[in-house]
Amino acid sequence: EEAWFQYAYLLENEDLDASIRAYEQAVALDPTQTDSFYNLAALHTKRKDFEKAEENYRKALHVSPRDPDVLKHLGALLVNNIKAFERAEPVIRAYLELKPGDYSATNHL
Repeated sequence: EEAWFQYAYLLENEDLDASIRAYEQAVALDPTQTDSFYNLAALHTKRKDFEKAEENYRKALHVSPRDPDVLKHLGALLVNNIKAFERAEPVIRAYLELKPGDYSATNHL
């Protein structure tokens, strides 16, 4: 799974579709790969496939429920791209519990 993760990471700027497939292979082999789900979410956001981005951020949170990077980016996705403010609020509040001094996140509440 680590080899697939590294391969996917190398492909991110070269071939988005191949990178997504490689990350999907990595999580198929090890579904506890928070970083692979996180990177998949970021790539889907880049492709403007916000539904798949949210799905992968939530899978990352399932594995690592207190990961501040995942919480922050999921909250931003929900506010800025999906406009799902009700779903964003608990995510942003969970992030602020971990990072209370991050005033950029408080702007989304």
